[in-house]
Amino acid sequence: MVTLFFFSFGCTTDDNEVNSNNQNIQYSFEIEFGGEIHKIAGGFSDFFDFSQSTIQNHSLANLSQGVLGLGFQLNDIAATDYISGQPLYFNLRIENPQIGSNNIGQLQINSRPYTDDYAIANGILVTNFFSSEYVENSSMNYTDAYNDNLIGKLTNISLSNLGSSPSIGTADGENVQGSYQGVLYYRQQGQVTTEPLFNTPVPIKITFSAVRMY
Repeated sequence: MVTLFFFSFGCTTDDNEVNSNNQNIQYSFEIEFGGEIHKIAGGFSDFFDFSQSTIQNHSLANLSQGVLGLGFQLNDIAATDYISGQPLYFNLRIENPQIGSNNIGQLQINSRPYTDDYAIANGILVTNFFSSEYVENSSMNYTDAYNDNLIGKLTNISLSNLGSSPSIGTADGENVQGSYQGVLYYRQQGQVTTEPLFNTPVPIKITFSAVRMY
């Protein structure tokens, strides 16, 4: 997985309109997961607090060596940018990103109590969320998924804006914008078989406007 670096911003509004003016840059994400909508939307002017990067709600992006890394974190439900849902943290990695809907990538669901509980309740090994052990859009056996190189891949990720690089010390570039919708199939915990199956569906829908940091 690509290493993602995330930063923290002071939030002043719940309007999720994208504006490249540095005085009113907007960020947002909406993730449909587990039968709930998890959403933040906010804005900032020129405020940065790098010490808060691990706890801040954020929708952030960086582009490095041809890989676009996106981070969507909802951590603080008391923050002014919080709209709905439970604390979670998703990473999306897109190789050779292009405008359009044919992008290929990988989703990582980081360990948080809410997503861990969801995995356990649905019989999914919790570590398979973090290690991206899934196939997309149809159930299949492990051998076929491995031979066809389908484990841990997302297809048809849509990007409408690749964003633009910010000035040094600011975040005044344009946002990365896009979406993804699909059903990921994970293996059941404790499968005792010579041919494990990816057969537990997890529907996911993500829309985002992410501040580009690199």
